[in-house]
Amino acid sequence: MEYILYSLPNCSMCDKVKNQLKEKGINYKEVNAGSREGKINFRNFYSGNKEKIQREDNGAIPFPILLADGNIIQGLEKIINSLN
Repeated sequence: MEYILYSLPNCSMCDKVKNQLKEKGINYKEVNAGSREGKINFRNFYSGNKEKIQREDNGAIPFPILLADGNIIQGLEKIINSLN
């Protein structure tokens, strides 16, 4: 199974997910959506998945986002539950 974690810098929820993935021995690729290259990567991912990605009432996209074999899992609780 392939895992890609879309994260932001200084995001405590993103750090919790990274720790959980490491504890479970799950290899993953991290895309830092705060970096120049990561922003481009995330924009491409988002443009192909707009209808599947949740937004908050103010339009913000909640992070972290885990892509697990094509399935988009968004938010700390949902990601942690999916890993258990």
